[in-house]
Amino acid sequence: FVQLTATFEPRGPLALRVAFQTITFSILGLRLPPVAFPPGTERTWLLTYTDEDTRLVRAGVDGGRSTARDLGLLSREEGEAADSYLFVLTRATPSESSRAPAGLPSPLAPLARAAERRRLKAQLLEACGGQSLGAEAGAEDLRRVRDLSDRLAAL
Repeated sequence: FVQLTATFEPRGPLALRVAFQTITFSILGLRLPPVAFPPGTERTWLLTYTDEDTRLVRAGVDGGRSTARDLGLLSREEGEAADSYLFVLTRATPSESSRAPAGLPSPLAPLARAAERRRLKAQLLEACGGQSLGAEAGAEDLRRVRDLSDRLAAL
């Protein structure tokens, strides 16, 4: 479980400028203390799909500060485009955010999950194409987006 706190400012009908404040991780049901982002850690989120509890956003470094790049974990060129990364955000209920995982993964599980996430993200982007933030989505479109989002969230 990961929880972000941030402020945002609309940047047109399909974008938000997000200033990150803190990130909090829960591992095996134990919530760790929040970690503050350095000042200037901001991104522009390009809204791909949104409904009452799910938001798909594309984002890149986009002129903001990148702690991962500052630490040398990513190359200077990584993630420059405004749509370099796809994020699936869901609103968690209190019971969902406090539950512990069922067991420890095998050493290869992270690689398998990463490959499955890439595959599901590609399907999700395809499913969201031409829906105008969900306004033009039919019941089958919404079902498919929710199903793919649920499958991504489970990873």
